[in-house]
Amino acid sequence: MSITEAIKIESEFFNTHPVYSPNAAKMGIPFLTRFLNKILVGHIQRCIPDLTKQITLTIQQKERELLTYNSQYLPVDKKNQGPIILNLISRFIEEYGNKLEGRFVKDIATECQGGARINYIFHKIFRNVVNSIDPFEYLTEQDI
Repeated sequence: MSITEAIKIESEFFNTHPVYSPNAAKMGIPFLTRFLNKILVGHIQRCIPDLTKQITLTIQQKERELLTYNSQYLPVDKKNQGPIILNLISRFIEEYGNKLEGRFVKDIATECQGGARINYIFHKIFRNVVNSIDPFEYLTEQDI
């Protein structure tokens, strides 16, 4: 059965059911999809100002940090600048990947959100719970 068919059958069920028909417009997958989408959009709209503020503060901090470096760290001749720039780019790419995958949490965040929170829950909490379960706890030798 296709998704379209399933949604149509679900809609017919709610529209014709004696108990659910008065509220059929607020039931089913299409309503749930719209409702969850509104929640997501609202969450994004609430988070964007904070993210913008954090990005701006980080940029300002890094600009101040850049001003503190003196020229002794940058080579004068053009031949030696390539490896340093390549190293900086490689480090940037690695850190950017870590942040996208949520691996930065253990280093700097006390409360993580979004993908970082999911990553933390899945790789730390969920892993510990699964590892603590003894799969043979309720099995006897006869069952095995």
